[in-house]
Parts: sequence; structure tokens; C-alpha cells
Amino acid sequence: MVEIKAKQRLYSAELLPEVDTQDLTSKWNETFLDKQTYQNYKNCATDKVLTVNGNDIYLVKEGNYYVYYSLDFTEPYLNFYSKVGIVKDRRKLFISGAGRYQSAVWRRLDWRNRGENFVPKFLYALSQFNNIKVLVTDMLQTKYGMDMWIKFLSYALSKGLDCYYGLSSPSDKKCVIKIETQHDIFSFYNRKIVHQGPAYSYRCAFVLHKGQSLDQIIFPEIPVLTVKEALEKNLFRRPRRLREHEIEQRNSEYDK
Repeated sequence: MVEIKAKQRLYSAELLPEVDTQDLTSKWNETFLDKQTYQNYKNCATDKVLTVNGNDIYLVKEGNYYVYYSLDFTEPYLNFYSKVGIVKDRRKLFISGAGRYQSAVWRRLDWRNRGENFVPKFLYALSQFNNIKVLVTDMLQTKYGMDMWIKFLSYALSKGLDCYYGLSSPSDKKCVIKIETQHDIFSFYNRKIVHQGPAYSYRCAFVLHKGQSLDQIIFPEIPVLTVKEALEKNLFRRPRRLREHEIEQRNSEYDK
């Protein structure tokens, strides 16, 4: 119904504030506030799967992606749109197909009934939804996406969920690092996990479904460390630049 191409960000690889988010937001507003777009999603609004801050969330499958959305039935508007894909292995870090990642998210700015921290709470609800074992960061994030995930990690940790960092860039010592405190989020997510440059595509954060075993998510023999152990081993050091074939491999993680 609506084709939002998240993959195009990969080719520029200028991930964070360097993305022209104002231009991107303007284009998406034009798409999502269109009356026909609303009607298309209204026609599919039969499968209510979540409720966040009192707002019903519907689900429709579009190609290889899952679209979660919320409608305003009193006005002909789409209120919220989230495009979710299936995580591939991120260089043999994750068991392919075990997780989900949000590749695009949009909400109407004048949506009055969304409540506080709607998107982080949506991500929390999504991480606990049915067969989703783990929710992982996208391979590239805008500044908004980075801030959103910091809020989500903070909220998920406060709710007792297991949160981790994953390092699998070619120059990284491949490992998983347990996030145990709010300090671990605010001191390391920005610039150590998410930062400018293609190599950071292979660093991520992820949140497990409550009760989910990590053994069913990551490849065997990948070490699970504390932040203190990662610091002692200097694992947060800047990863080297990706070579051309490595960039091609990274791009293949996206279906479109």
C-alpha cells in the first residue's frame, strides 16, 4: 500500500544527524496524510494486535515486512506507522530469522491522544508480542531513531527486560554485552554503538522477549560480557572502515 524504502539510507551511510530528516519527514507526511492512504489502511484494519496508551494498533503484512499502524476513525488520518522487518544474521551474530527490527517509523505530529512516550512504549509492547523473540536496532538510525531507542532501552530496563549490545563489525571481537544500568545506556549507546559510518551498521542494541533464552537468539560460543569486562578489553574502540565487499554484504541485509 505504501512503499517506504529504508534501504536507501544504507548507500549514503551517513547515518545520524547528517541525514536530512526534515526533508524525509516532509515527504513522509505527504504520503501518510493522504486520504487514500488512510482509506487503504482502514480497509485492512481487522486485525487489532496491540493497544498502546489506549490506542489500538493494527497489523498488515506488506511483502517481507510487517506494518503496525493506528488510525483516527473520527478524522480520515493515519496516526502512526511502523515498518518492521526480519533480522538476518548481522555477520553471524544472530540466528537468522529470530528477531525483528523497525526499519521505519512515523507518527502524526498533531495526534492529540497518543499519550506520553508513545513510540518507546510501542516498541516495548512489540518486543513482547507473540512470536517476537528479540527486538533489534536497525542497521542505520537517524538522530530521532537514536533518541527513540535510548528511551526504549531505558524503559525496557526499568520493566525488568534483558537488554544487550551486540558487536559484530569485521574488526570487532564479536560479543554480546549485558546492559545492567541506566548508565550503561546513556554512556555507551550514543557514539559507541550508534555513530556515523558504515562500520557501525554491525553494532546494535537488542531487547529480549521476557523469559526468552539468549541461547536461542545468538550463535553458539559468542561470549556474553559485562560492560566492565568490555571496557577492560577495549571492545568499544572505533571499528575500522568497511571494505567494498563488506558494504555490499551489509546492503544485502535489506530486502529492498
